[in-house]
Amino acid sequence: MCRYSICKVSVLDNNIAKNIANVFSSIDIEFSTIDNSNNETNYLAEWLVPNKNRINHFWIAKNRYNQIIGVAILKYKNTIIDPNSARVDIRVLKKYRKKGLGKELLIELCNFASLINRNKFTSRTNKQSHSHYFLRKIGALQKDITIGKTLDLKNVNPKMLNLTIGNDYRLVKWENEAKGTNLTDLVKAKHFLNDMPSGSRESVSWVFSENWVIQEEKTRKVATELWYTYLLYHKNMVIGYSDVDFYEGNKTAYQIDTAIHPDYRNKGFGKFLKARIINDIINENKGIKYIRTFNSSSNHSMNRINSEFGFIESIFYSKWIVNLDIVIEKLNKYEKI
Repeated sequence: MCRYSICKVSVLDNNIAKNIANVFSSIDIEFSTIDNSNNETNYLAEWLVPNKNRINHFWIAKNRYNQIIGVAILKYKNTIIDPNSARVDIRVLKKYRKKGLGKELLIELCNFASLINRNKFTSRTNKQSHSHYFLRKIGALQKDITIGKTLDLKNVNPKMLNLTIGNDYRLVKWENEAKGTNLTDLVKAKHFLNDMPSGSRESVSWVFSENWVIQEEKTRKVATELWYTYLLYHKNMVIGYSDVDFYEGNKTAYQIDTAIHPDYRNKGFGKFLKARIINDIINENKGIKYIRTFNSSSNHSMNRINSEFGFIESIFYSKWIVNLDIVIEKLNKYEKI
């Protein structure tokens, strides 16, 4: 008989955080496939540093030897966008699966989620993950497949970086937080994301605001040493943006979003922004060896651009969504999950 105990942990010390990371890395590829192991430290930093903008709740299952054998995490941000949604991650070591532990962790998480009115769950899994089975049993629907691609900078073709734009266009770049006109125009550019292919956003239009960007950047600053934002203008109108994150001690830069105004798509502006980021990283010589980016499998245009620059597919993960009431219904149905 499997004997275990479950407790909720509000604040993590370094030892517990590392043990949680070990559970994740032994089951899933979320940590283990990152090019540099220092990225794990950055994830842990997000958990450990108090942050009013990003909230994490943890439930830890231990065996009778006081070893962590399972983890449930409920994550959400204090934003006006999708305020009732939360990301859920549940991992149980292989030896302890199909014994009801996953269900017990999920019950604890759901009881708490209902109290704080988080009634829509999202999750993500890699294609080899046992979590596919678990998520289907609780009624989750697979919404999208995201492709992670990595570019080895020593393999970049310099000719790909010599892209230019007309005299009516200009590019603005800055480090870290957006302020003044940059902030105002970044909010406008963020809205270009709404009609881009991404199953994770479904059909909901996000309403961005200056306050949302400010709060999001405060969260970003917890784990990210430095980031660059690029705004592309046609005359005085912002028509595109992109950004890239740098982590201290990590040889991989993370290119986050690239979004172009609908009237200016398929004209090479997304490719121009991508080239500029790659060029800047090479020229600034920060010790970066790789660039990683993530795109929906349905975003054919950006996936094609990434392939042209030499990005190699390195990670696949699925995005899932399910409502809390469906999860509770499934929990009442199954003895073990």
